[in-house]
Amino acid sequence: MFNGASQAKIAESMFKHEMALPRKFGDFVIDQEMLHEHWGEFLPHFEAQWHETENYLGVPYNPPIEFVLGGDALGTILAFTARKDGTLIGYLIIHLHPSPHVDDCTAATEYLTYVLPEYRKQGIGGELVNFAEGALIDKNISGLYICTKTPVGKNKAGLDSVLKKNGYTHMINQYYKPLTGA
Repeated sequence: MFNGASQAKIAESMFKHEMALPRKFGDFVIDQEMLHEHWGEFLPHFEAQWHETENYLGVPYNPPIEFVLGGDALGTILAFTARKDGTLIGYLIIHLHPSPHVDDCTAATEYLTYVLPEYRKQGIGGELVNFAEGALIDKNISGLYICTKTPVGKNKAGLDSVLKKNGYTHMINQYYKPLTGA
């Protein structure tokens, strides 16, 4: 079972909190940041994303702060950000974990992705993915799993076409059912 000791082992053996260098993307700066240093900026975006993608499921908003900040401190949660004039306008948060099928292999799974609505369809999501891929390659990560969600009342998430263009393979359809009393 993957637990805090497993996270520490991954962090100790592979990740020394080496940060990717920022790069410009038009009017935006794409960067890797430590979540705990900017936590107050992330929280409103987390809640906005929940309203778009989870609120209709009847699950109350209650982010797992200890898990996220603990993983951030260990280096098993990585945050890639997009900023305009210093303001956070989007992010891709990645969770590093043992590969489910290969021993001694670390994989990465998208934990949260969000771009403010007024900045969508400008290539920011794709640029966050490209930037994260480069940083993960530098860390010898074997692969990146990304799950896209469809905002309530919207068409398919725009990131799907970007992922396909960038060599991602559609692997699963995921369903959710809220379980009462669980």
